[in-house]
Amino acid sequence: MKNPNTTLIPATHLGEQGVLEVDAIWQSDVLAIICHPNPKAGGDMNNKVITTTYRVCREQGVSVVRFNYRGVGRSSGVIEYGDGEFFDTLAVLDWAVKQANQRQIYSKKLWLFGFSFGGFVACRVADYLTKNPIITLDKLVLISPSIQWNNPTGLVLDSANTHVIYGDADEWVSPESMAKFADDFGLPKTVMTGAGHFFSGRLSELGQILTNLLINSPASSDL
Repeated sequence: MKNPNTTLIPATHLGEQGVLEVDAIWQSDVLAIICHPNPKAGGDMNNKVITTTYRVCREQGVSVVRFNYRGVGRSSGVIEYGDGEFFDTLAVLDWAVKQANQRQIYSKKLWLFGFSFGGFVACRVADYLTKNPIITLDKLVLISPSIQWNNPTGLVLDSANTHVIYGDADEWVSPESMAKFADDFGLPKTVMTGAGHFFSGRLSELGQILTNLLINSPASSDL
């Protein structure tokens, strides 16, 4: 399903004419970026979990950006399922911070979300920001992160700002692997009883969990 509200942004890391497709709302100096699931399995920014997360962020009054990785939707390039999508996310983050500055919003805090493969990408971005603090990572929310298929060993994650959400009936990523990941990194977690990987029939509940996680964070970091 195409999104009529998207914009193509320059992505020179994909070539001189490279672009990435983004859907952005500008509301406050808190910036949320959402990473979508496995592009090789048809994942894109219109995925229902991504859309639910986008809606929750919008309702919390923050600036929010979802986007398509390389080779997905109208984005340039070829799907990689690896480093490429990580670099795409960094490019979107850099663009979003500059856009906020141009709009005199001046983003001060980042809420970073990732679903499935996007959860692992978000972990890598969080790790990157520990060494390159271009913006303060205020929240990292990992929804059914695909750490069973992508090795998180060596990544630096802050248990104080990270939360893991998954279902104990996940049919794509082993719930045991996600539990071990959360425990190994000392990350708090919310486990939804009976929920599968895509939270079918449970998206409203997922949205409420996300809202509860975010509700104590003001839409402006000046508040």
